[in-house]
Amino acid sequence: MAVTTGRALIIDTDGGADDLLAISALRNTNSANIPVLLTVGGIQASPARAARFMKQVLVDSDVIPGQRSKINKEISENYPDDFLWLKDTHEKLNTMMNLAGVQYDEETDDKNAKTSGEIAKFLVNQPDQSVDLMCLGPMTNVASWIECEETRLLLEAKVAEIWIMGGNKPTRDLNKKNVEFNFRMDPTSTAEFLRCESLNHRMHIVDKTICRQQTPPDEKWKELIQKGKSREGIIKKVLETDDTWGSLGYDPICAFSYARPNERKEETLEVKIDQDTGLLYQPESGESDILKIKFVTEYNMDGFLSWIDEAIEAESL
Repeated sequence: MAVTTGRALIIDTDGGADDLLAISALRNTNSANIPVLLTVGGIQASPARAARFMKQVLVDSDVIPGQRSKINKEISENYPDDFLWLKDTHEKLNTMMNLAGVQYDEETDDKNAKTSGEIAKFLVNQPDQSVDLMCLGPMTNVASWIECEETRLLLEAKVAEIWIMGGNKPTRDLNKKNVEFNFRMDPTSTAEFLRCESLNHRMHIVDKTICRQQTPPDEKWKELIQKGKSREGIIKKVLETDDTWGSLGYDPICAFSYARPNERKEETLEVKIDQDTGLLYQPESGESDILKIKFVTEYNMDGFLSWIDEAIEAESL
């Protein structure tokens, strides 16, 4: 199957199980040409270690280690009550990387590398409007890109579409419990990136609400899981780490929405963002600093499951 857009796709990822499934599905179905991956602090406690692991399992992509956000570092060290699930996730990912021989190295894996210069080196040689960007983790890396004038100007010239998995469906409810994980991990960077006027009209958001709106039929999901575990490749490693829809039904939906434009619906919404929490909400009439961003409002679940099945089939090739 031909690549959807013909453009190169840069992926900024926090290296969780759903990220790895999304990236593998894009690659296995020839839905995207992914020359560059960057890692960021989020689901993975260490972007540097995540990058070393991804270099091993995704051998034909350049993987650049990025930054940990301050909030991510604090949560990863202390695990407050509402983040105990993250401790379990870290342990599962740690096991997966250990089994692959990527051990934690205190001297190298706590490093915090900025990626603005690296991404500028890549973009400068690309034709205008020839690159797409997909953000599957917190906005720590990408916010640093727009803080650098050289990199921001390159993004404005080279990037056609920006896809973001994160955020919540904007309503008038300001309860911070509605904040999505990626936005919560670095709300200041998220607000800075979304408010970038030269780029936000190119953004497409796949929020947590649309990801939770549908659940695949149990039997069909179980069949896909068993099939995936019977193959040899990164999808097998992912499913042996975590095979629940509750963990995997996020980033792959963003990737599918990008890869299959005929199987999604979108709507441009007026939103505001709280830079202290990362919460998206509906503005009152007459407010300033209102953002107009495209949100995916519907996707074809049958098409999504077929797409994942196609990706699993390719694992045996």
